[in-house]
Amino acid sequence: MKIVVIGGTGLIGSKTVAILRQGGHEVVAASPKSGVNTITGEGLKEAIAGAQVVIDLANSPSFEDNAVLEFFQTSGRNLHAAEAAAGVRHHVALSIVGTDRSDNGYFRAKVAQEKLIEKSGIPYTIVRSTQFLEFLGGIADSSADGKTVRLSPGQFQPIAADDVAAIVADVALGTPRNGIVEVAGPDRAPLNEFVARYLKAVGDPREVVRDPAARYFGGPVEERSLVPLGDARLGRIGFDEWRRRSQARAETSGRQPQAAGSGKRVLGWLLVATLPFGCVHMDAPKAQSAKVTLVSDHELPNVPGKSLRAVLVEYGPGSGSPSHRHPSSAFIYARVLEGAIRSKVNDGPERTYQAGESWTERPGDHHQVSQNASTTAPAKLLAIFVVDTSDREIVIPGQVGRRDL
Repeated sequence: MKIVVIGGTGLIGSKTVAILRQGGHEVVAASPKSGVNTITGEGLKEAIAGAQVVIDLANSPSFEDNAVLEFFQTSGRNLHAAEAAAGVRHHVALSIVGTDRSDNGYFRAKVAQEKLIEKSGIPYTIVRSTQFLEFLGGIADSSADGKTVRLSPGQFQPIAADDVAAIVADVALGTPRNGIVEVAGPDRAPLNEFVARYLKAVGDPREVVRDPAARYFGGPVEERSLVPLGDARLGRIGFDEWRRRSQARAETSGRQPQAAGSGKRVLGWLLVATLPFGCVHMDAPKAQSAKVTLVSDHELPNVPGKSLRAVLVEYGPGSGSPSHRHPSSAFIYARVLEGAIRSKVNDGPERTYQAGESWTERPGDHHQVSQNASTTAPAKLLAIFVVDTSDREIVIPGQVGRRDL
């Protein structure tokens, strides 16, 4: 069977591709890097020709409200048209538990994507997943205040990326449900207890404080807003087994197991919305958001395990990005291409950089202020990352609910 995986090189995509190939299927790992672009349509018809199943794991390179909505609508329409022409018999898409119970821009875009799927006329299954275990460190960092991590006691049921990939692959080989399948991890516990358990396991000394008022990536947490409300398909990998596998992989790759605050992160300050969780409401008005676009991503052939990534950040008049950090593996060179940008890194002085000026950020630096210095003219910034290839998510939100002014 020929199966096309859109976004086949990402965290879930690469694992799904491997599982399906092991099953003897002809699998196309489609992505812009392989010449398949769902936005422009480049290579799409050729890739899908003869396919029986298409799995859509693509994600928007920008998470500004309008941009992410446009991405999923344009990508969806192009993909469904190509599928219809090729006679695809099953469309599978990965979505988020609670996406229809929230009102942030990313969730609205995912709902729009799901509606396009339902109206496409192509047999489909939508897989909604809870949060990934791989992001526990990012959750701790996003809620940290010095040596304290304040988290809600709302119910939490994270799932391992390996389980998500296995379920997506299994669903793809099955009969289309023409509906939604929700998936979650095998263990459910209060969010604060889950993260405390993780920090203890990795030797992180920070104290987790139970705080019912604590926000989750800027949004309120209700008792069951992060978990399925009805029946869900459960993964097999619990927390202890996931930790064992993570340590084994780190040892095999020659890297030391990483503590909280240095593992895979949430890509982009709004990519928190792409992670599976519900009832999230971002606090800032839309006009405050900067548009972030990944414009280049290449592995360094002479430095195994490292990649060079370029991110274009476009600021409207008066707009900016919230406080954030980057993975412990990332070194950043930033250059202002247009306009002027106010920047403050760690506890250093705030400075305004003009077009043509640049600065660098060391691994783990806290970028506290990133703001267009003008309220009447736009500004652009190009950030170049040298980062571990495995760190697919390269920006970590700063303090929960905080916005730079």
